[in-house]
Amino acid sequence: MNHNDIWTTETDPWDTEPDYWDTEEPFDLELIRQGVASDKRRHALHQYLGWLIGKGHSKPVAIAELTVWNQRNQPPIPEARLLEEIERCWAMWVVGGKAKPGR
Repeated sequence: MNHNDIWTTETDPWDTEPDYWDTEEPFDLELIRQGVASDKRRHALHQYLGWLIGKGHSKPVAIAELTVWNQRNQPPIPEARLLEEIERCWAMWVVGGKAKPGR
């Protein structure tokens, strides 16, 4: 046994996924709802969450829907990271329970 192996940690693909803020990729909710591959999870999460916010869903409803959706992803986003990203985006995109202008 190589004792250095105990210090080896796996990196979740989330850490290396590109962020597609400037993409021209069209939003396809039905395709996203089916689950996405590891290199598309961050972008899909942002699109799906933005759609939920735009439709006026509450944060608990958004969390519940995105948690179910996440299980269809290959691989799923680790739960703590999913919740952290939802909270981060919610704080940026929502004021007083309503989507900020431009969202």
